[in-house]
Amino acid sequence: MKVLFQNLHKEWLGICRRMSFLILGISLFSQQAMAGEGIFGRSYLTDTLPKGKWEVEQTYWGKYGNFHGSYANSHYRTEVEYGVTDRFQEAIYVNYRHTYANKDMRDGTTGGHDVPENASPDKPYNALAFETISFESIYRLLSPYKDPIGLALYLEPGFGPNKIEIEPKLILQKNFLEDRLIWAFNLTWELEWERQTGGVEIESESEGEEPGLTKKRWTKETEFETSTGLMYRFARKWWGGLEFRHHSEIGSFNPKDIEHFAFFAGPTIHYGGQRFWITANVLLQLPFGVPINEENQENTEKDFGSVGRIFGDEHHKVEVRVKMGYAF
Repeated sequence: MKVLFQNLHKEWLGICRRMSFLILGISLFSQQAMAGEGIFGRSYLTDTLPKGKWEVEQTYWGKYGNFHGSYANSHYRTEVEYGVTDRFQEAIYVNYRHTYANKDMRDGTTGGHDVPENASPDKPYNALAFETISFESIYRLLSPYKDPIGLALYLEPGFGPNKIEIEPKLILQKNFLEDRLIWAFNLTWELEWERQTGGVEIESESEGEEPGLTKKRWTKETEFETSTGLMYRFARKWWGGLEFRHHSEIGSFNPKDIEHFAFFAGPTIHYGGQRFWITANVLLQLPFGVPINEENQENTEKDFGSVGRIFGDEHHKVEVRVKMGYAF
C-alpha cells in the first residue's frame, strides 16, 4: 500500500509539472501571438514583433461625405513589418489612394481633399494615385506587462512625387484586469511638404520665367493629433471598444497659422487568431469642431454657433478603417 501511494504521488507530481509547463507555454504563446496585433483602428500599441518575426498588413481607410453630392476618398496601405529585436520593429509600406467627388462642395461644385486645384469644378473627379513610400520605426522603452505603463517612440518618414512627410509619435499603453482591458494614447506631430497641382501665376520676368506662365509650388503643413481608446477582450480572440481622435492643422510651420480643431469618436472591433488578425473601426465627426481661419469658417456646417463639423479640404462626415495582418 505504501508503494502504491508513493507511485500515485510521483504520478501526481508528474501531471502537475506537465500542466505547469503547458500553462506556461500557452501564456508565452498568447503574449507572442498578441505582439504586433493592431487591436485599435487608429491608435498604436507599444507591442512590437518578436525578434526575427515578419508580418504583412493591409489597411483600408475611407473618408465619406461632404456638404452635398458624392464624396469618397479611399486610402490603401500595404505594409511589411520585421522584428529587429524584441523591442525594436521596422516596417516599409506603400501608400496609394482612390478619390471620387461629384458636386460635393457647399456651392455645388466638385472639390475637396485630394481633388487637384486644376480639376474641373463642373464634372465628377475619379482617379487612382500613388502617394508615398514610408518607413516606420517603433522602439519600446517600457513594457505594459512588466512596468507600470508601456512607452514607445515612433518615427515615420514618407516620400512621394507630390508629398514628403515626417511623423514622430509618442505611444502610451496601460493594461488592466489581467490584460483583458487595454488603454492606448498616441500623440502625433506631422510635418508635411505637398506639391500643389494648380501652379502659381508668374507676374514678372524677375522670377526667371516669362509673365503669364505657371510653375509648381510646394506648401508646408503641420498637423497635431491625439488619439486614445479602450479595448476589452469580451470573448476568446475577440475585442471591442471605443476610440477618440482630435486633429488640429497648421497651414505652415508657424503655430500662429492654426486652421481648425476637429473631433471624432466611434466603435472598434478586433479579431485575433493564431497568425491572422483583422480590425474594423468607424469614426464619426463630432459637431464640436472649431474653425480658426476664414476658409475653415466657410467650410463648417454650423450646429452650435461657432462650432460644428468641418468639411471642405481635410475632414468628412465618416471615417472607416479596416486593417488585417498575417504573421509568419
